[in-house]
Amino acid sequence: MRILAILTDRNHKRIVRHVAHSCQGEVDFFAPDEIIDIESHIQYDKLIIAASYEETQGEALLRQLHSTLPNFIIPPTAAIDNGDIELESDQLTILSEYHLENALNDWLVSTSGHKIPKSVLYISDDRLMHAIIKDLFKLEDTTVIHAYDGLSGYEIYKDKKPNLILTDLDIPLLDGFGLLKRIKEQDGDLKIPVLIFSSTSDEKTIMEAYRLRAKGYLIKPMALQDLKHKVEKHLNSNAN
Repeated sequence: MRILAILTDRNHKRIVRHVAHSCQGEVDFFAPDEIIDIESHIQYDKLIIAASYEETQGEALLRQLHSTLPNFIIPPTAAIDNGDIELESDQLTILSEYHLENALNDWLVSTSGHKIPKSVLYISDDRLMHAIIKDLFKLEDTTVIHAYDGLSGYEIYKDKKPNLILTDLDIPLLDGFGLLKRIKEQDGDLKIPVLIFSSTSDEKTIMEAYRLRAKGYLIKPMALQDLKHKVEKHLNSNAN
């Protein structure tokens, strides 16, 4: 899937780039004043624009695109609504910038029939469990990203923004609680659910995990199908 994005907002670009990567797509970014640089012979599958640029509405941008590049075939188009204008359009699918990643994901799925895999970041120094977790989700639309210590897990979280994090509590360099604290500093309301997976079962530890905004505390040993069900439940609830 090849996506053309005419955007200026850095956060919008980051989200579009992440969703495109998740669906194994490719995205080309241009600013509104760079439309002339778009190669009209390239066939894009999707077009993403902003609902408004200063005082220019999205539909005006489409007219500009057509007049500047008369041979360009405009694909199905979505406009990111930043709340500056009230926009209703038959030409555009309007995506609210609130929960933009999920809205964009749903639009791509509904218009292409391509189901975008969700991603789980698994953090543990137990390499056998990494192999087990990978095998557990191999037939699902779920990509498992692996980290073997808390610091590398945190860096992967910042870079990849997975749909869910499953982490051991006792991991090298930065433990599960330290990871939760850093993620909370980076993403204040913890939009990405974090599940603690640990053999420690005392009430004080479990309460501390929830105080730090973990979405769940899973106690080892746990049947693999139960673990899979818990992960999928939180993945699906986070997508709504």
